[in-house]
Amino acid sequence: VFDAGLRVKNIGEMLESVTGARIHVQVQLPERPCHVRVDASQFETALINIALNARDAMDGQGTLTLRVARVGTMPRIRGDEESRQPFVSIALADTGSGIPGETVERIFEPFFTTKAVGKGTGLGLSQVFGFAKQSGGNVDVASELGQGTVFTLYLPQVAPQVLSHEPLQEDLTPIPDTAQRH
Repeated sequence: VFDAGLRVKNIGEMLESVTGARIHVQVQLPERPCHVRVDASQFETALINIALNARDAMDGQGTLTLRVARVGTMPRIRGDEESRQPFVSIALADTGSGIPGETVERIFEPFFTTKAVGKGTGLGLSQVFGFAKQSGGNVDVASELGQGTVFTLYLPQVAPQVLSHEPLQEDLTPIPDTAQRH
């Protein structure tokens, strides 16, 4: 369990150095922490996969906005039912070229890529999809040619873990000292 906003803030800072000087990374966080119970490394990998695709779509310049918010429902996505429970949404919006309609339908398929040979495996977005689903959430995409793309990852919101500050109960039974026996 971790605060998604804090993790996204750290990823945003790291992306500044990865995306190049002409891509501006903005991070928008809610006032209160938003906790999720997911694999932290898969969470980071998913966001980085989306961000690197955004960088490529922006051809080296533009704005990448990472926005974390609390939402009361996860909308109906690609035929999956709407879910009325608290979710954390993590949206990555780019100012890139957008994705054509026929391509949007296939982007989460394993090994599907529009990149040149040797430039991509087609596994990044299928990993994002798999991570979202196994975490009890989903990922949505909205794109407009020439305007950019928004990927929104929905993950179930959980209560923060309360760390116990009680002292550990130590076993105070004396251990017999066998070294002094003759």
